[in-house]
Amino acid sequence: MSSPSLLALQTHFRPRRLLVIKPSALGDICHSLPVLEFLGARFPDASIDWVANKAFCPLLRGHPSLSDVIEFDRGASGSWNVTLAWMKLIKRLRSVRYDIVIDMQGLLRSAVMATSTGCRVRIGPGDGREGSTLFYTHLTPRLSVPTHAVERNWAFARMLGSGDVPCRGRLNPSEAAITEASALLAGRSPPFWVLAPGARWVTKRWPVAHFFEIGKRLLENHGGTVVIVGAADETEITGKLADYFSTSCLDLGGKTGLNGLAGLLHHADLVVGNDSGPLHLACALGKVVASPYLCTRIDLTGPYGQFQRAVSSPVSCQGSLFRKCPTKQECMAALEPGILWDAICRSFQGSPPWIHRCP
Repeated sequence: MSSPSLLALQTHFRPRRLLVIKPSALGDICHSLPVLEFLGARFPDASIDWVANKAFCPLLRGHPSLSDVIEFDRGASGSWNVTLAWMKLIKRLRSVRYDIVIDMQGLLRSAVMATSTGCRVRIGPGDGREGSTLFYTHLTPRLSVPTHAVERNWAFARMLGSGDVPCRGRLNPSEAAITEASALLAGRSPPFWVLAPGARWVTKRWPVAHFFEIGKRLLENHGGTVVIVGAADETEITGKLADYFSTSCLDLGGKTGLNGLAGLLHHADLVVGNDSGPLHLACALGKVVASPYLCTRIDLTGPYGQFQRAVSSPVSCQGSLFRKCPTKQECMAALEPGILWDAICRSFQGSPPWIHRCP
C-alpha cells in the first residue's frame, strides 16, 4: 500500500496512533516540545507516544499530549544488555499499529526504530545523517540556511498542516517535584537565582568566576538566594562556584534528578546557564533565563523567545561549534560578566519577580 500524499497528511488523514522519536539530549527534547503541543491540538482524539532515552522519560511522563513514554535504555552496559534493550524496544514498537511515526532525531538508530514499527507513514528530516533518509516515506524540506532548532523541528508540524509560527511547547513539573523543591528551599529567602555552570562540552562552559560575578550582583541589587544546580558529574564545577559564595548560597549540584531540577526551576526568578540542558529546560518551563554563548550560536540553539538575554563572545571564532578549542578559549575572557549583566538589566525594570511574557 502506498503512503498518503503530503496533501492527505495535511487535510484528510486522521491518525489514531502517533509515535514521536526523539531520544535525546535534554535540550533537543525541549526544542521538540512545540511539535508535540501541535500534534496534541491537531489530533485531539489520537494517542501519542514518545520514544526517549531512559534518563529523560520522567520529565515527559504526565505531559497532557502524551499517552505513553517508551523507554530506550541506551546506557545499558555490555553487548548482551544492549541487545536486550533493542529487542525489548522493537517488540514494544511492533506491538502498536502506528498511523504516523515522526523521527526528529534523524540518525541511523532512530530510523531503525521508525522502520521497526512497520508504519507506512514515517516522516524524517531531509538533512538526516548516517543514511537515515533511506528509511523514511516522507522527508521535511532540506534547509538552505542555518535555522534555529525549534524552527527546524517545526517543519514536521508544517507537513501536517500547521501555521508558520511554532507553538510555545511547555513542560510542567509534577506536583511531587514542586513540593520536594519547596522543602529544599525552606528557610531560604526569595528571589531565587539559579546558576547552572555546567555543560557537556568544555567549550560551552563560561568561567565559574563569571557566574559568581552575576550571582553577586543579583544578591547586591535584589537580595534573595543563589541556588547552584548541576548534574552528578559536574559537582567539581558546582562546588567551586559554591566556594566563591561561601555560605551565602544553596549548592544542589549533583543532588537532584531531572524531575527534582524541574521542580527547582519552577521556583526560579532567573536562571543563568550555559547552552545546556538546564537552560533549555527552564525555557520549556516558561522561566526567565539569561545565557552566555561561546562556541555555539544563539541563532541556532539560543533560548527560544528570550534571545535578548543571550549574549555571545566578541571574537572571530564565536559559534565555531568546536568541542576542543584551538585558541586557548580566548572567548572566555572576552565575554566578561558585564556584557551579560547589561543584557539582564536592559530586559527588566524594577524588582523581581520578573515575568517573561511570551508572544
